[in-house]
Amino acid sequence: MKPTQQKISSFVERRPAPQHASDNLKTELVKFLATDIRPFSSVTGIGFQSFCQTLVYYGARYGQSDVTKALPDRTTIARHVPEVVTHTTLAWLFQCVSTAQRDADRRQTAETALSLGAVAVRSGTKVDTALCVMTAVLYCMRSWTGSQ
Repeated sequence: MKPTQQKISSFVERRPAPQHASDNLKTELVKFLATDIRPFSSVTGIGFQSFCQTLVYYGARYGQSDVTKALPDRTTIARHVPEVVTHTTLAWLFQCVSTAQRDADRRQTAETALSLGAVAVRSGTKVDTALCVMTAVLYCMRSWTGSQ
């Protein structure tokens, strides 16, 4: 019988967080919501959860660090909006074109894209980016209706 080699991941025990850590997380979330006057639904959004997962990966990779040094300031974020909006929105829209079957799904896809385009414009995005988003919306709508 040939011996099998263990994967390195088998040496890392994955266990649920202890109760005190879960309680601390809940407390910090309540403080966040109260301090920034955010609705409870803020923590259930896909964007928030994705951001939190990124923070977990960041901490696992780089260890404990000062969050004020890790997070960019709002000016840096605003300058990064055009790139993120363009790449993320277009990829998402074209995926939605192939999967949206109901009119309600299509309408929501278009409305979300238009909202992202508006965010891009408000943040001082170049007109090219906003036009790119709007063109993607029109492409989606045309493909849904079957018109040329």
